[in-house]
Amino acid sequence: MQNVTENSLDLINQGCALMAQQQYGQALEKFLLAQMDSPKYIDCYVNLGNVYSCLEKYDDALENFKKALMLDEKSSTVLFDIGNIMYLKGDKVEAVKYYNKADECGNLTADMYDVIAGLFIDEQDYVQALRYINRAIKLDPMNGEYYLEKAKIFIDQQKATEALETLHELNKLLPDAYEAYDMLSEIYTIKKDYENAIGIVEKGLGRFPDDVNLAYLKLKVLTSFEKDMDALSYVIHLKETGAYYKRETDFALLEADVYLRSKNIEKAIECLEGAAKGDYSNQQLGFVLSTIYLKLEQFDKVIYIAEKMLSSESELFYAASAKFYLAQAKTFRGDDDAEKVLREITKEFRRITIMNPSFYEGYVYRLLAHKALKEFDEALNLAEYMKNLFPDRPDGYVFKYTIYKDMNDMEKAEQEKREALNIDPSFVF
Repeated sequence: MQNVTENSLDLINQGCALMAQQQYGQALEKFLLAQMDSPKYIDCYVNLGNVYSCLEKYDDALENFKKALMLDEKSSTVLFDIGNIMYLKGDKVEAVKYYNKADECGNLTADMYDVIAGLFIDEQDYVQALRYINRAIKLDPMNGEYYLEKAKIFIDQQKATEALETLHELNKLLPDAYEAYDMLSEIYTIKKDYENAIGIVEKGLGRFPDDVNLAYLKLKVLTSFEKDMDALSYVIHLKETGAYYKRETDFALLEADVYLRSKNIEKAIECLEGAAKGDYSNQQLGFVLSTIYLKLEQFDKVIYIAEKMLSSESELFYAASAKFYLAQAKTFRGDDDAEKVLREITKEFRRITIMNPSFYEGYVYRLLAHKALKEFDEALNLAEYMKNLFPDRPDGYVFKYTIYKDMNDMEKAEQEKREALNIDPSFVF
């Protein structure tokens, strides 16, 4: 402590308080004054490194962390901080190098091991990721987030058994951790194991009968396994207890799914509109209602909902869907600007797919817009691209079938139909 003055300690404390309030510029001023007052005190440089990192001035952060390292070359915290900066600068090889040095010096915290695990997850090096997340769990066995991270690592490797074991361990250790019930029921649903899927949710409800999130999980399991009578009975129970209205939109979407499966369109609309209350700020709800109204040829409703969806910030899928549905509804309604809107979205979706080449729906909507404009060559090119992109899916062949039908070329249409059925014999045309 002989390398630091009382004034520097006071400045550092003030700077840390400002950091906590995210006032990084003012914090930097305090830390610089402290460093000038006590140039051989390691914490001055560590704090400068931290504030420069928050300001995204990574070179300045690195310079100060390396100065701190000169004062204590065995500081695991400083070595770890340098690793973080290297990670943020995109040099993952150097990041791992410094993380390993920090680990060799000892005294890493569970959170530090979790950060290192995250790097290896990004690199899909699951062996190393598991190594470090296990170390985090060993140091802090009551932190449920680490178990969830471990389970996700197994899921990424498609190791369902190991993921289930990890989640059951978490469920036993922390029975109030909602995420464990959520992930367990999801995995059992994917495995088509109804008994275990409903069993884990019922176990949670047995402990926490008034938990609306667990109630949602139960309805989700029932609808996923098409236990429609049980699902509707449970909806009645949820409405009677008032739980339904605590997550009304989410419950309404599941309830509507049951009605749509039984082709009770009127009831599906009733529960969805009841949840929307004329707002449609929930993008998923707006999307489902737009899809229904489009099939019912209620184009005014489609346009109204699409415009509402587009007036608020949306995820890419929902924004693209709203734009396409708006164009379709205008086309079917015979609006004068329908063709203009279709041409605009072909250009926009082309830009979107260039920027987001994995955005599959962008290709679909672009293809359908070209098809609506009778630009069949463009539509066929996109369908062929989709065939090459996803050779194991019938989508490209199906689209080519519909395009050739519109072109009255039934011979080619039937050929594409046969190709689609070779991939998926269950597909219904």
